[in-house]
Amino acid sequence: MAYSSATKKEEAALREQNWELVQVKAFRAWFNSYLVSRNLEVKDLFTDLSDGVLLNHFLEIVHDKKLPSRWDLTPARKVQKIENLSIGLNYITNVMNVKLVGIGAEDIFEGQRKLILGLIWSLFRTLRMTDLTGSTEGQSTNKKAMEEGLLTWVREQTKGYPGVNVTDFKHGFGDGLALAALVHKYKSDLVDYDALPKDDSAESKQENVEMAFSLAEKHMNIPKLLDANDLIAGDPDERSVQLYVSMFFHAFALKAEKERIKREKEGITAEMDNLASNLAREEEERRRLIQEKEALEAGQAAMASDLAAKSQQAAELEAAKARLEREVEELRGKVEGMEQLQERERELREKTEALEELVEHETEAKEESLNELAALRDELDSKRKENQSLHAQLSQGGETQHRVQEERDTLASNLDQLKQDLRRETETRVARERVNARLKQENEELRRLAQGAGEQRTGWDLLQRNLEEHLEDLYCWHEVLNADSGDETGKRIDLKPQIRGLVAGQDFSQAFNTLNSRLEEENATLLRILSIKDTQNLRREVVDKSGWLQQQGLRDATSWKRRWFILRGNTLSYYLSESNTEESKGSINIASCSVQPESPLDGDKDRQHLLSVSVEGRKLVLAAETQRERDRWLHAIRGSLSNIQYRQAADSAKSRPDMRLLQFFTNDHSPSLHLDDRALTSESVQSLAQVLPRREELRTISFNSAHLRDSDVELLVTAVVGLPSLHVLHLNKNKVTVKSVSALARLLEKNSAVRELYIADNELGDDGLSQLAKAVASSKGLRILDISGNNIGDAGIAALVAAIPAEHKLETLRIARNSISDEGAAALAGLLKASTRLSSLNLQGNNISDKGVSALVAALSSNSSLSELDLSSNNIGNQGALQIRQLLQNNKALEGINLSLNKIHGGQDLAAFLESDAFFFPNLSFSRRIGK
Repeated sequence: MAYSSATKKEEAALREQNWELVQVKAFRAWFNSYLVSRNLEVKDLFTDLSDGVLLNHFLEIVHDKKLPSRWDLTPARKVQKIENLSIGLNYITNVMNVKLVGIGAEDIFEGQRKLILGLIWSLFRTLRMTDLTGSTEGQSTNKKAMEEGLLTWVREQTKGYPGVNVTDFKHGFGDGLALAALVHKYKSDLVDYDALPKDDSAESKQENVEMAFSLAEKHMNIPKLLDANDLIAGDPDERSVQLYVSMFFHAFALKAEKERIKREKEGITAEMDNLASNLAREEEERRRLIQEKEALEAGQAAMASDLAAKSQQAAELEAAKARLEREVEELRGKVEGMEQLQERERELREKTEALEELVEHETEAKEESLNELAALRDELDSKRKENQSLHAQLSQGGETQHRVQEERDTLASNLDQLKQDLRRETETRVARERVNARLKQENEELRRLAQGAGEQRTGWDLLQRNLEEHLEDLYCWHEVLNADSGDETGKRIDLKPQIRGLVAGQDFSQAFNTLNSRLEEENATLLRILSIKDTQNLRREVVDKSGWLQQQGLRDATSWKRRWFILRGNTLSYYLSESNTEESKGSINIASCSVQPESPLDGDKDRQHLLSVSVEGRKLVLAAETQRERDRWLHAIRGSLSNIQYRQAADSAKSRPDMRLLQFFTNDHSPSLHLDDRALTSESVQSLAQVLPRREELRTISFNSAHLRDSDVELLVTAVVGLPSLHVLHLNKNKVTVKSVSALARLLEKNSAVRELYIADNELGDDGLSQLAKAVASSKGLRILDISGNNIGDAGIAALVAAIPAEHKLETLRIARNSISDEGAAALAGLLKASTRLSSLNLQGNNISDKGVSALVAALSSNSSLSELDLSSNNIGNQGALQIRQLLQNNKALEGINLSLNKIHGGQDLAAFLESDAFFFPNLSFSRRIGK
């Protein structure tokens, strides 16, 4: 009887143990189905939740919003982890209204298995199982009602499936048909339900159950929680069956939620298309206004041309008027001469009459008088003839004078009208010239001021930006100086008004001296703050890392003692117990130490995760319980050591330490490092080169616009060659030349994890690319290569194409803003003919003409992988554009080709572009050629 009782207890204990394993597998899969959206994963429910990070991520994901309280993403101390866990538990109880009994943050931190499983079961029941009973989130759900709800759901999903009869959890799933029906309902092409054996044999049941388990685990992310034999025999743990079936309910709900998100994304895409259409209409309206402006400017130019013509016509009329006036003056002179002749004739007539009277009275002088009279008569006849001639001329001159007077009046009238038009045009031109002169004068003044202040402004901006960075770093340390004052911290402060306040009312020279002086003061203040921080940490005994480690005996290598270790600043101390930390049993100053992992001793299976701390020839060997704990100690000690060494180097060089580096050194886990848009000093580069090889968690590193030289690049790239998780490296806008290509080549050849390499806007040239080409070809992981803006020509492109094999996995190649001509385009055509993976090619801003386009089009006619091609800002004309159109009709893989900012002109030969319904133009601009 005693034996039977003991056996039952053992069976009950075994059943409880199996039930716990079932819960662990189920809840881990349930947690990870949400965490995967943030590239996170729970591997051990009882240790991975201890810092509260994954728990809080999970709560934010399921409710699609941030937690109301701020929590620490990288907690290093126990108090930070407890705070994270408390924030999550408060949210669960106060917001989700989940009643938690007997569990607190300390329990999760310490890994209490039953309490943690109870917490997750409460969350699972609240978030998923309440949907079965119709109660809202937070309301308590009766266990019986929940079971009935789950059975009802199974019956509804399997309704109409032959052979399925679910009566309860113990006997309803033994033949595997109900599970197979749920898999088929989830996705019909996973299993042919009608072809399944439906007889009552054990073999058929075994086949159905195992098949359902396998498909559910592979396609629905439902782990295998049950033993097939127990299920078939009708003796499973009903709790395990219920939990396993509830995972099906979760999979269906998750699928429905994904479909809802997909529909919402499609709606957003449609809305974005609508916005793009509206933007296109606005762009079209803007271009129409530009065309109207150009038409007005053309009309103004025509008016100016007419004014010039009218001015010339007025000058000609003035000349004709002057000529006519001269002719009138000449005729007036002739009239006066005629009047003088008439006067002379009258005098001669009087003389003749006098002579005739004298002849009559003086006969003695008759002969003489007759002779004189004859002479006078001859003279009179001659004068008469002259008089008649003058009369004829005078008559003719009168008609001419009348005609001239009429023409003169007409010309005077036209001249008056032209003078009025000329006056108006002259006033308009004078006003315009006055405005143009003023604008030109202002433009020259501005150009002179800009040229004079260019170098000063550059120095000013650099000085002001450095001062802003200093002040921002000081405000970042505001919490350090005022931790006990009660002031609010953490708010971002706008520093620009403060900078302007420093230099208000000062000229450039005074302001420059003020900022320079303040910069030196802030630099000294920042270094003083760091020293104060160290002093405060020591005074307050701020713990950077603590935990149990085993210490190897100095004399006996097989002797180990368990000690409580604490890392404070640059001191590593150990104690006999966690509670008694008043007096340390030993301490090490890590400022001059080295720390590294150690291989386990032969035959010692209890201590597999070792590290050593060496100081002045003495080595202290420590053992951690897990590899993760060992790595955290390594990161903590190395981070403190790097922090100390970097600050010492910056202090020696009298330079300001980079707060981004200090934060990176002290974080024990940083998957990404961004040090962009600020020059890295030589001290920063040296310190990074020592730390980077040990940061194996790094996936993305970015040094854009960091003023790196070849020596800096070679040092940093060499340091990251061995990082196993490095996917992305940014080196854009630095000073990378052919001298540092060898380091980049080693990175690509030795690190197959590198997926993306960005080295745009540097100085590689053809020689640099030729040396890099072989490494690119041998890289097994590279997907994106950006070498834009590197002064690369046809020779460099030919070397790259010759090196890359046809089966290479490169997907995106960006070589914009270089010096590639038609010869280089022809070389790239060879790559396009052979490549089966390249999907995006950017050739914007090169020197490719229609000839180069012909080579590319010929290659793309048989290419089915390239979907995007950017040929903007080249020398492509109408012939090349027509070839592109023909290519787009024949190649269905191409989604778009950018031809903007080329030399394409309108004409009948381009009408075909607008005739096809297969094309649309997201950016279409028409410009008139000058003179047309």
